[in-house]
Amino acid sequence: RHRLEAMHFQPADKEKKNVELSAAIEDVDKLISTFNAILNIAQIKAEVRRDHWDDIDITRMMEELAEIYTLAAEDSDIKFDLYTEHNLHVFADRQLLAQATTNLLDNAIKYTPKGGKIQLKSYRTSETLTITVADSGIGIPANEYERVLKRFVRLENARNTPGNGLGLSLVKALMDLHHGKIILNDNQPGLRIELA
Repeated sequence: RHRLEAMHFQPADKEKKNVELSAAIEDVDKLISTFNAILNIAQIKAEVRRDHWDDIDITRMMEELAEIYTLAAEDSDIKFDLYTEHNLHVFADRQLLAQATTNLLDNAIKYTPKGGKIQLKSYRTSETLTITVADSGIGIPANEYERVLKRFVRLENARNTPGNGLGLSLVKALMDLHHGKIILNDNQPGLRIELA
């Protein structure tokens, strides 16, 4: 708002005006993203999306996500591996489950340095289906695991990267909706997150 007001009252050359407009548009995009994430969490907590549930082929979903993220990882000089058991199915909302997984993959790429590695894995043990995203990035201290699942929490080592502190709280809300849980562990180095 300050940028836009300043442009309104102060004459500026066209180049400076374009720079300020671009910055203002970027700020508005961040606000919209934050608002949409909050709205999404509220909708998930209200369980208004139960009508989109179906038998989901997790093996296929993992393969599709791996195709996309292998390219993104290669662009960042990161090795990407996929391991998935065959014929994995679960009754869920495919879009929401994919969103939870992509949030974790986005974070893994964001916080894994060049030359690092990311693994996407899915498997079943007795009655539990687990999706795991593990990376060799900066990780999260064990004493912060519970705190990072709350809204608007950003750790000190993430302050210089884009984000609103809603990603992991959104993933937790999605797991709650699916009667599942999110489990954070040290990947030595990096972080391993399981969606069970």
